[in-house]
Amino acid sequence: MRRLNVNSKQPELSAILLTKGSYDEALCTLVRAWSQQTVKEQIEIVLVCPNRQDLGLAECDVAGFAGWQVVEIGEYSSTSVARTAGIRAATAPVVAFTEDHSFPNCEWAEVIIDRHREGWTGVGRWSFAQILAASLVGPIVLSNMVIGRTRIVSAR
Repeated sequence: MRRLNVNSKQPELSAILLTKGSYDEALCTLVRAWSQQTVKEQIEIVLVCPNRQDLGLAECDVAGFAGWQVVEIGEYSSTSVARTAGIRAATAPVVAFTEDHSFPNCEWAEVIIDRHREGWTGVGRWSFAQILAASLVGPIVLSNMVIGRTRIVSAR
């Protein structure tokens, strides 16, 4: 099942959302968090689930995205299997894995898309708090990573 908005263009980023059941509060919260992205109209939502009829998706929650689709894969025990199905269905050149307990800030997708347009092989967004926390457990090397809108070529 695939739905694209009438005036949509090719999405720049596909967000893969996994669920093992219905469109519950956690999944609804995640979709609404993604709807706050500054480049919402460039994002495709790919919902991977065991059974689309049990999903009960509220289509108004996915309105305004570049597109959305539901990928039905049957019961699964491995998120790797579900993510692979989402990747295969995704139509954007950049894919983002999501988790129902982690919500990107509203500019996250815009930064990721912009950096990929610049030709970076790998792109990540780290906060200074994450870098500090990582450095407490050992040396940290960031090579060609992106922190916000600042390139870090090498840091130790």
